[in-house]
Amino acid sequence: MGSALSTLLVTSVVLISVFLIYQTNLVSDMIIIDAQDESIERFAELNQNRLKVIPVATTTLSTFTSRIFYDNTDAFNRDVWSIDTNVSNIVDTEINITGTGSAASPAVKPGNANLIYFEDLPKPNDRILDVGLLGPDGKIPPGAPTTVLDTNLVLLDDHISKMSYSPDGTKIAYDKYNVANSKYDLYVMDADGNNKVNITNRSMHNDTNPTWSPDGTKIAFESEIGGFSDIYYINSDGSGGLCKKTNGFFDGYNNIAPSWSNDGTKIAFATDRYPITDYDIALLTSDCTVTESPTRITDANDVQTDPDWSPDDTQIVYQYINGWASRDLYTVDIIATTTSSTKITSAKSKFPNNPDWYSLETCGLEFWVENSGSNSFFSFNKMDLYLNFFNATEEIIKLNYVKREASVLEKVLPGEWTYELPEFYDDLSLNDIYQQGILNKGEYLRVSLKLPFRAANDRTGMLIFSTDNGTTLTSKFTNNLVRHKNNNEIYMKCGVGP
Repeated sequence: MGSALSTLLVTSVVLISVFLIYQTNLVSDMIIIDAQDESIERFAELNQNRLKVIPVATTTLSTFTSRIFYDNTDAFNRDVWSIDTNVSNIVDTEINITGTGSAASPAVKPGNANLIYFEDLPKPNDRILDVGLLGPDGKIPPGAPTTVLDTNLVLLDDHISKMSYSPDGTKIAYDKYNVANSKYDLYVMDADGNNKVNITNRSMHNDTNPTWSPDGTKIAFESEIGGFSDIYYINSDGSGGLCKKTNGFFDGYNNIAPSWSNDGTKIAFATDRYPITDYDIALLTSDCTVTESPTRITDANDVQTDPDWSPDDTQIVYQYINGWASRDLYTVDIIATTTSSTKITSAKSKFPNNPDWYSLETCGLEFWVENSGSNSFFSFNKMDLYLNFFNATEEIIKLNYVKREASVLEKVLPGEWTYELPEFYDDLSLNDIYQQGILNKGEYLRVSLKLPFRAANDRTGMLIFSTDNGTTLTSKFTNNLVRHKNNNEIYMKCGVGP
């Protein structure tokens, strides 16, 4: 990057305790000193090299993102893929995340995009892998360490173990073949693979497809006995017995693949109770003590199964199987009065299964950089951008530059920053001498950045922005709208907030 900050801060997250940063009494000087006084750098903003930070009045940066993860079989290879749901046309946005040819049934940890999946190996070597945090591009970073969470799953008849993170991300529920009773049971383990507990352990039932309640106290699952499947609830620690939500064993139909809504009020599942069709998606209230008829939300002549909810509970993604010869993922709007659905996979996805609709709240900042000096600035994509948080550890985070087109500026990912040279500055001042890659005198650069979601009491600090030629800018940022407006501080927007 070329600036002194690049040489001093060599990792993406550095504690400020290593450095002392302060401004001198001289109007435009900043001094950076390391803790051992081994290096001192002074940046002087001369009149000919002067930049100014101006907060954006109203940020349009999206700080809420979501993706649909699923496993996809292409020829003889099975991998974890994902679909970008942050764009208006999500078809053909699929990407292969694993690329190993043996990955299935993904689950993503709430809040930080930690991926686990089932690795389908020659039996009895099937296992559950944790590949850690996904990178800003939604893929597994090169060289990322892999942790084995469970082994010897002994999966029969190509059954793929479905996994589900608890809402707080500390535990994982999954189904596993129990050699002792030759049936599948539900297990819960810590997110690091420790403390595995069989919470069903029933000799006559196959208990599969767990899904957590949003409050983390219960798990809904599918249980098969005598060729028929029903939806049951159990306390997440296995205590207190079972509650049976459906009655397919006595009525002669199957109820499978439950998914708990994010607001905790409903269960989506697949059922073959309707005439002509094989399976359709239906809804029930989550109250296990209420006897009711389900609400049908799909109506097709083939199989619709494996539902999962969108983050706002307005849509459901599901697997559509056409005569067992072709498969696709579809979404249905459950708020609408129609049961028509939208196909979201392309020819890239040959046989998609087990969708997991994941959402991530982030934080973001937007601000203008004005060139108020006499010189033009070049290569401003090589500027260094840091956030110094006013928290107990006085944390410093370095953001990575990424090129984004203006049309997809909202796609900036956590840990990234980008810029654009718009035609107008807040629709008031024309960048009339605009040149690509050059910030001329009197022009404005709009900078956007994102970082992982932060608690409400940890969103204040100092922005540090340095250039190749030694010009350094600082500006306070805040999550307080009053301070943003009255004190001209940059506003940090987080999640779905204002």
